[in-house]
Amino acid sequence: MRSMMSQPDPCRAVVFIDGQNLTKSAERAFGHKHPLFDPFKLGAFVCHQRACRLEDILFYSGIPPIDREPFWHHFWSKKKTQMQRRGVVCKTRPVNYRVHVEKLDDGTFNRRTIAEEKGIDVSIAVDLISLAYQNKYDMAIVFSQDQDLCPAVEEVKRIAKSQSRWIKVVSAFPVSDRSENRLGIRDTDWFQIEELEYNQCLDHYDYASRAAEDARKARR
Repeated sequence: MRSMMSQPDPCRAVVFIDGQNLTKSAERAFGHKHPLFDPFKLGAFVCHQRACRLEDILFYSGIPPIDREPFWHHFWSKKKTQMQRRGVVCKTRPVNYRVHVEKLDDGTFNRRTIAEEKGIDVSIAVDLISLAYQNKYDMAIVFSQDQDLCPAVEEVKRIAKSQSRWIKVVSAFPVSDRSENRLGIRDTDWFQIEELEYNQCLDHYDYASRAAEDARKARR
């Protein structure tokens, strides 16, 4: 009988992508201003390196409303449509906005609007736990550095123990000498993606030009 501490063969992997977290990490590490990644290429690359079989890709992101940020609304909407056509499960939510008031040294106040995603980490956590409980994967590859996912990781480990089976959670993220944060999600295996590797996993569809054109049309 195969030891429950060894990786199964085949090892089934499900990829979970936090779109905004990955985008910000790539911008800080490599200077990419737009989310240029191809989910399938990224997922296949990590799966190949970890000797597992890609079963499914789940993508999570907030999408700004068209009246607040028309360019990014069109960009993410177009990218979402393209991903769905290729079989990616997309779970998106509207971006929320709040006013942040900051007191300056001269005693005056500065007010600025901050965009916030709500519920993305919760949605990822629920799916991590639910799919582990349903025995849908042996390895969860999470493209995120969000430490809010730590409780979900711990729950996945408890599920593995209760079901007497091998489950591994991998935190994958871009990294370079410019990265301020070089840490993956606590209590996971860290998979650091360097620039050459990331650049081989790009989506070459020109979403930016098309989103800019749609935004211009909306202003007419």
